[in-house]
Amino acid sequence: GKNCNEKDRKCSSKKYCTKQIVHLDGGFQLSKSCSNINVLGIDNACANYDVVTNPGGVAVHNKYSQCYCRNKQFCNSGSSLGAVFAVSMLMLLHVVSTVVA
Repeated sequence: GKNCNEKDRKCSSKKYCTKQIVHLDGGFQLSKSCSNINVLGIDNACANYDVVTNPGGVAVHNKYSQCYCRNKQFCNSGSSLGAVFAVSMLMLLHVVSTVVA
């Protein structure tokens, strides 16, 4: 695939391509960008997180992956750090129903 420099001109001065993937309800959302900061501290690596959200008090298990790639090939490949963290997030969903008489 194209690297982030070719896809987005603002990435030409950045050190890393980044990729974030959120897996939820049998599907996933993919986001790619670039950064000068690599919070993983390892070139061309991904960290995987188990995320538990609580919409309406029901526990929902999802997965989140974050990759940093110095080779700028949009993280098409990369070794996993094997770091799995359990993260609990509380999401408040307000349902407003209006009854018209």
